[in-house]
Amino acid sequence: MRFKIKEDSKVDFLAYAPLHKFRGNIEEGFSGSIEIDFEKKEITEIDIVVETKFFKTGDFLKDKEMHKYISSKKIKTASFKLKKFKKMKKLKKENYQIELIGVLKFMDIERDLDLKFTIEKKEDSIETVFKFVWSFKNYGLEPPHLLFIKVKDKVDITAILSFELV
Repeated sequence: MRFKIKEDSKVDFLAYAPLHKFRGNIEEGFSGSIEIDFEKKEITEIDIVVETKFFKTGDFLKDKEMHKYISSKKIKTASFKLKKFKKMKKLKKENYQIELIGVLKFMDIERDLDLKFTIEKKEDSIETVFKFVWSFKNYGLEPPHLLFIKVKDKVDITAILSFELV
């Protein structure tokens, strides 16, 4: 079954700096799909793209600095693709626990991302929420300075993704 990502998907991020936290999100600009077989308990494809111009903090100056840092005029997307499906285990009702390795591409740099999360199957859709910690240094990047404050290396990411049957 092929499901395409819905526009009500969202990614939240939380970056840390001395005495500060920077919250942001992505609430639009998603495209892509997932191919999943619930009977065989396998995922054969995940291809999700988001436009970097939709990365927002709610603060004009922080957004300006963030987009300058990620070069959103040149690097227009970030993406996640399935690299290796590990397993799918049915839990109670229509929930499935998934383990896989994907490739997260950010600022044209690709790194493997090992994920374990739950998918909830509904009539014509699926939903998932997963969390992970992202690192600038893992991508060979120096943490940025936002408004003269140096951001720490680790960023907490929470993805709340909804998909509809194609």
